[in-house]
Amino acid sequence: METKKRVILSVAAHGDDAEFMAGGTLAKLVDEGHDLFLLIATDNDRGSQRLSAAELKAIARPEAEAAGKVLGARGVFLLGYRDGNLCDVPQSVLRGQIMYSIRKLRAEVIF
Repeated sequence: METKKRVILSVAAHGDDAEFMAGGTLAKLVDEGHDLFLLIATDNDRGSQRLSAAELKAIARPEAEAAGKVLGARGVFLLGYRDGNLCDVPQSVLRGQIMYSIRKLRAEVIF
């Protein structure tokens, strides 16, 4: 019996959350023929003792895109909110951006 191809959207606060929490599952779903997209809310500008916020932010997109490539994602989208300040974003705004992505991609499975 053939499985219906689905559009999968992984929504995460940080660039490495999807990989740590569900990377194996997401890669397996891609291997089964489903389309994966990653949506990352923050710009990952915190979390290092060695690198500045500007340095972290500059590498966030390339790292996210490389991780998406390893997982087999068809696209990686970053909302660009400051890391650690996501709680300051009005829920209706963040929810609206996530819902827009779900509708635009016609995602059927959300992580």
